Parts: sequence; C-alpha cells; structure tokens
Amino acid sequence: MAVSKSKSGPKSKLRTMKFNNGVRHSPYDPNYFAWPHPALCALTMTLLIYLFATLVSPNSIPDYLWPFAQISKYMAFNHFNIVIGITCLTVIVHSLEAAYTGKVCQDRRYSVSTSVKWVLATFIFGFPFLISLLTIKPRSKQI
Repeated sequence: MAVSKSKSGPKSKLRTMKFNNGVRHSPYDPNYFAWPHPALCALTMTLLIYLFATLVSPNSIPDYLWPFAQISKYMAFNHFNIVIGITCLTVIVHSLEAAYTGKVCQDRRYSVSTSVKWVLATFIFGFPFLISLLTIKPRSKQI
C-alpha cells in the first residue's frame, strides 16, 4: 500500500512523490514527450537561421526582407562585435534553458531517453519546449 510522506513545507517536492517499500515513484509519466505548437518551433528556427546567416554571410540575406535585411547587413558590416555578442548570448541562453530542462526532467524522474529528447529539443528550439515541459500536469491519482 502506498503511503504519502511529506515534509512540513507546503511546496515540498516529496509531497508529490509516492513511497512504496522505500522506492519513490513519480506522478509524471516517465516517457512523456510532446511538441509545442508548430508555429513557435518554426518561428524559433527561422530566427536562429536568420541570426546565423547574419553572422556568417550577411550578403546572402534576401533583399525582399527589406527592413530586416538592411538592419542585418548594417549590423554585420559596421557592428560585427555586437552580432557576435548576440550570437554568443543566444547560445548561452539556450544552454541554460537546456540545463534547467535537464534538472526538471531529473526532478520528475523521467526516463533517460525522454530526458535527452527534452534537453536536446530545448537546446535547439528554446523556450517553446521549456514552457511546454513546465505546463505538464501530474498524472491523476489512480484508486
């Protein structure tokens, strides 16, 4: 019979864990992985590719993206250090998001394969996957 143990604090992690013969079980499905809205993923990838194109080859940005192309070319040719800084900041932020995602997966006791999926997806796509992970509700209690 499962007995729920909890610390005195209202926000204790152990409050959501079930104990059965000394083994903790997560209220979350350990194999759950879901994609957020495709528009968010497409937007993130488009912006990352655009940033990479500005960094590597600003002349390859098409002119029909008029205001963005002009700003990107201006920044790449006149303020290249700022473009490098934005790119480094983007990589750092995505890395921190992925690290936090790994910690959340570990706290929720997800399987290794599921955790790797969440971490890699968050590193590549960023906040859409992190928000999707944080909004997952625990499984309903079974009688």
